[in-house]
Amino acid sequence: MKLSAFFQQLSSSLVLLVVCSTASAALIPVNLAMQGTVSQESNPSFLTETQTGGGTGFYDTENDVLSYTYAITAVTDIYEYDLTGNSTLITATGAGIGAYTSCTNVRDDYQINICSYFSIGTDTPFQLSTSNIDENGNGILIFDFTTSDDVHYDIAYTVTSAVPVPAAAWLFGSGLVGLVGLKRKK
Repeated sequence: MKLSAFFQQLSSSLVLLVVCSTASAALIPVNLAMQGTVSQESNPSFLTETQTGGGTGFYDTENDVLSYTYAITAVTDIYEYDLTGNSTLITATGAGIGAYTSCTNVRDDYQINICSYFSIGTDTPFQLSTSNIDENGNGILIFDFTTSDDVHYDIAYTVTSAVPVPAAAWLFGSGLVGLVGLKRKK
């Protein structure tokens, strides 16, 4: 009898927890995976940079805003560097603002400081060519543009929800139902 009352209280607490978490599910934790290239538009075979990396953040479903931090590694034939930063993006318009937080030269065959080209800590606006994230926090962000100094960016971020809460709730709930069924069978 005491065990049955415990399961009844636990299941009502679970229902309250699921309802409360659904009502305040405006912030969805997300993971980002990134890959792309940066090259000189007029001469793409000269110093084409390959970038890979990722990040984490939150997607605000009510305001359609993605806030994230990232770390990338950029490699060419003559240099390699690691870059970190953070950004905030209004996904409906593709407009955002970001800042680099650190840069480390990993390898530099020409002995130039690649990191000196980045303004660490300075907020810089940016515009995405594609920005599409659904209400579950899954989508894609694409930078595909050429700057005034002839540098072409072709970079894609894949955004995935870090915690699939509805699936986890269904799994946990079905487990509880199974435990209750076992108790009643005995």
